[in-house]
Amino acid sequence: GSVKLAGDFTDWEEAARNMRKLKNGAWKTTIRL
Repeated sequence: GSVKLAGDFTDWEEAARNMRKLKNGAWKTTIRL
């Protein structure tokens, strides 16, 4: 599976930020604001 992050900071583009799955099962992405 995959997780995407969308919001005002990405102009609500669904594929704007890919998240990666960590070994512990959590999902992570980094956004420069």
